[in-house]
Amino acid sequence: MKKIGVLLLSGILGLSMTGCSSSALKQPETTAAETKAEATEATTAAGAETSAASEAGGEYEQVTIRLAHTSQESDTDPYHYAALQIKSMLEERTGGAVTVEIYPNSQYGNEREMFEGVMMGTVDMAIMTAANISEFAPAFRAVDLPFIFPSSEAAWAALDGPAGTAIGDTLKDVGVKGLAWGETGFRQMVTNGHGIKATADFNGMKVRSVENEIYVKAYSAWGANPSPLSWSETLTAFQQGAIDGFDVPISIVYGSSIFDMADYCSLTNQFYNGQYHVANLAWFEGLSPELQELIQEVVKEAADKERQFLKEQEANWIQGCEEKGMKVVRTEEIDLASFQDAIKDMYDEYAKSIGGTYVQDLMAAASAAAQ
Repeated sequence: MKKIGVLLLSGILGLSMTGCSSSALKQPETTAAETKAEATEATTAAGAETSAASEAGGEYEQVTIRLAHTSQESDTDPYHYAALQIKSMLEERTGGAVTVEIYPNSQYGNEREMFEGVMMGTVDMAIMTAANISEFAPAFRAVDLPFIFPSSEAAWAALDGPAGTAIGDTLKDVGVKGLAWGETGFRQMVTNGHGIKATADFNGMKVRSVENEIYVKAYSAWGANPSPLSWSETLTAFQQGAIDGFDVPISIVYGSSIFDMADYCSLTNQFYNGQYHVANLAWFEGLSPELQELIQEVVKEAADKERQFLKEQEANWIQGCEEKGMKVVRTEEIDLASFQDAIKDMYDEYAKSIGGTYVQDLMAAASAAAQ
């Protein structure tokens, strides 16, 4: 009996030991499974974060865009402001797939040379002054006609609509893609000695003209002696006394500290300084359809932001010029009728020489927007 009891006790202990051993073996298996699940979850989460970070750029090819303009590298300059907007939005929306390199300060030459660079493909995109495009595409002369727009808002409506689109589309003939219209503002007269209140004030004055035949003819009609110069030559010529005055938007007067070299700024508003964004056509069409669409969307947004920026800052810039000692002749002090009467025949003249209905359509659209 004693032996049987010992055997029973040994059996019970053996079963107990076996049970403990079995339990001890199962615990590591459970831990490994849980660890594996945790690792899988962590990997999935990390993958989701990586996917989210690269999702924006995943659908776009890797591209570096050379974007040029001739103006200064300043946050308040309308050309550079627009360029910075394009860079920021394109790089962000493509998740870094697109890199935009900005080339300011005429690094690709004056505007004529820069536009030729776009035509040849040595520049991918550029922000142009519309007046410097008309030599290559005559339809752009419609925008250059003096006093064609009664306000910025009327210009925006006309240029963003069918009339402006038709003008931009003519660039395809020279291998350039038109992207969007922006603005640098109406051009104002900067002079020394006296301000400009009527055409009689131009008598005997040698004024810089944009290298554009409409500007030259208009200044001649107003009694001035126009001297076509590129912007890169203008300030030096003015400081040396080779010219007596020049026209430029108030944003440039303030941003380039022209108040330090000129006595007067007369708010004549005689020319609308349209800004136009362009790209090499072959380069643009070589991009994926998705990236083409995004570039057009971003450039239009940048142009709109730049327009609003100008409107918001215009009064501050005028005040800033006055605070720096510049005398500002207000628009209401100017006999605009004397300027308008002197050039009224130019509309019919250029409607015929340009051809098509570009002038008529643009004037009709601007007039309708001003109603």
